[in-house]
Amino acid sequence: MIDSPIPLWTAHGHRGTAHDVGYASLGQHLTGSVQNPTTFRFDGTPSQYWRMQIAAVAITVFTLGFGLPYALTLVDTWKAKHTHIQGHRLKFTGSGTNLLGRWIGWYLLTFATLGIYFFWVVPKLARWRTESLALEFQPR
Repeated sequence: MIDSPIPLWTAHGHRGTAHDVGYASLGQHLTGSVQNPTTFRFDGTPSQYWRMQIAAVAITVFTLGFGLPYALTLVDTWKAKHTHIQGHRLKFTGSGTNLLGRWIGWYLLTFATLGIYFFWVVPKLARWRTESLALEFQPR
């Protein structure tokens, strides 16, 4: 468990602390060398990966592209679930519904600017995906 409460927003939008919700933002309370190969661990398997990718493609194809935000969150959730940093599991807190709202706005702005806004969409999507990551702390 971490030493002090860390203020953060929970996945449901409620203000809490790391003690309350069980996880903290990725950059907080990491110690040790990031160059140490035992610091990071990924335990996903190839069969899990391909099943998840097939599901993500199916969601996107069968919804004619409207399900892409849900497919992206499926992929990010799987990656985070199988990633461990210094013994703590990574957690993806984003949702497809939240991303869908942003996605529609980004699409409309890209369309209105004849594609120019797309240059801002890529880093905005990367930022949203990164900010939706948290470390999950298990009580010892």
